[in-house]
Amino acid sequence: MKLLERLESIRGDQEFARIHEMYDVVDLYRSLSSVDGYPMVNLSMLSKMPRDGFEFTSFDWSVTEDFGVTIALGVSVKGGKIRNVAHGLGHVLKGFRVIEVAPVDVKTGNFIIRFERI
Repeated sequence: MKLLERLESIRGDQEFARIHEMYDVVDLYRSLSSVDGYPMVNLSMLSKMPRDGFEFTSFDWSVTEDFGVTIALGVSVKGGKIRNVAHGLGHVLKGFRVIEVAPVDVKTGNFIIRFERI
């Protein structure tokens, strides 16, 4: 019982909390520094591509636990050609492959296309 009380007091200690936050920052730094080709570069490539029949609604990227990179693009497609759009985006995002095309609202043509770095 005393050990449990001691652990709880350590967990509530401000110094312990600061050290834990520092480790979180170091982990984030390691994750981001291991990423080749900062994902924002991909955003600039996407902004220059022709958008015939679709438009972007969101852009999100993350670093996975194994230091891989995933990108999720929200798109609104006119004419229901989501596979063509996903294929075209796959060519623009060199070094990434499509892992999922998920409908958000099929009636409005909104989808999320997820990519992962190869």
